[in-house]
Amino acid sequence: MKEKGKWYIKVEGKQIEVSEEVHRTYSKGERKERYMLNDLKQDRFVLEGERVVKIPSREDSYDRLLELDRQFPDETEPLPEDTAVKVDLINKLEQALHTLSDSEMNLIQQLFYLERTEREVCQELGIPKTTLHRLKMRVLGKLKKEIEK
Repeated sequence: MKEKGKWYIKVEGKQIEVSEEVHRTYSKGERKERYMLNDLKQDRFVLEGERVVKIPSREDSYDRLLELDRQFPDETEPLPEDTAVKVDLINKLEQALHTLSDSEMNLIQQLFYLERTEREVCQELGIPKTTLHRLKMRVLGKLKKEIEK
């Protein structure tokens, strides 16, 4: 607001006198905020020559989209393509598991199916933890190679 060469901005309901530069910057910021909060979220109509053109909003509220009966995918259900990929990976893993020796399969069963810790398996087999860890990593690498084929 301008009053006889003085510039004011309203802050928390009070008018504060400021320089013209501060007033101009503040006004630009307010306009930008209105643009971001209102203009982008509402349809606008613009006159182009002799016709009126509707510019749709760039953003829409969830409630308005529901009113328009827009459907949204249920995020709790997996997408069909995700399910297909998962089934394919499970089949490949199953085939890869058949390539393991009995001792390698026993190690995988103990660690991943029975969810035993490396420490528990080490104590049962009587081997050092580092040896068991190295065996596990080798078996997992072998499975990975088989799955990637």
